[in-house]
Amino acid sequence: MPRTREAQQRYNIKLSYKKLVALLETNFPDGVCVITLDYWREYPAPGEKLATEQHRAWHRMLKGMAGGKLAHIHAMGRNEQGDGYPIHRVITALQEDFAEFAADYWDYGNTQVETVPREGLEALAGLIMQDALERGCVREFGKHTWDSSGLVR
Repeated sequence: MPRTREAQQRYNIKLSYKKLVALLETNFPDGVCVITLDYWREYPAPGEKLATEQHRAWHRMLKGMAGGKLAHIHAMGRNEQGDGYPIHRVITALQEDFAEFAADYWDYGNTQVETVPREGLEALAGLIMQDALERGCVREFGKHTWDSSGLVR
């Protein structure tokens, strides 16, 4: 049973959204590169723990290729098809060609790399938090909707 009341959860989600938009606008004034990591449908959908570990392993490799520091925001959600497969979105300032090179190292499914200009950052934040914003609360108590590293707060 969650300890946070539903009204407080809705308020926390709205604050989280505003903070995400502010982080995007502050840290990525020229726009972002979004790397979307998906899973192949020929295999069963991985659980949340396994998906998180697979992303962490890929992220460690990417961090090593980028020289040890990588300012980014990561969000894991479910894909738009509603089939239960997780999807990872990594938002960073990497050049698109390097991001495509790094995305090729994702061994579990399809990848997509796209750039989002500064004007689209608010919509990107809405996409990242779509699940939480629609529901008005997080799926499980204590779970974060997105996490970040190496950003100016």
